[in-house]
Amino acid sequence: MADYIITTVAAQKVLSTIQTSTLENFKTLFPEWLPKVHEYALSIGASISSAPFARYHQFDADGVVLELGVPISGDVVAEGEITQREIPAAKVLVITHVGPYDDLNKAGSALAQYMKEHKYKYIDPCWESYVSDPGSEPDPTKWVTKLYQPME
Repeated sequence: MADYIITTVAAQKVLSTIQTSTLENFKTLFPEWLPKVHEYALSIGASISSAPFARYHQFDADGVVLELGVPISGDVVAEGEITQREIPAAKVLVITHVGPYDDLNKAGSALAQYMKEHKYKYIDPCWESYVSDPGSEPDPTKWVTKLYQPME
């Protein structure tokens, strides 16, 4: 497991969609919505500034509320299910996961354990940033994902 980093991230404008699902089926949202958001961003002339992300507004036995999107530079006029939002500036605990997406739960558990051991308080939804593009890097053991947990 990679080292933990505590840092401050600036507010980030994003184009995103918020979708709901059951706990059992939420993974189906990623291949459906991340490409749609990316294509929509390009179609309206948005400047994508970094890797796509998933932000977890809810993740429990009652279901999953998931924001899927791309960070952008500047402002855009967006309509429909994909709109411009902002992830607020925050102090965050960051962990880098290298490996398949199916193993992200291990990194998330390690992050939660670190938060508990150090008595950090959770604030705002956590998010994952998908640094590696599976289309460019076919080997899932090399995929890089950063997990961000806003904290006090």
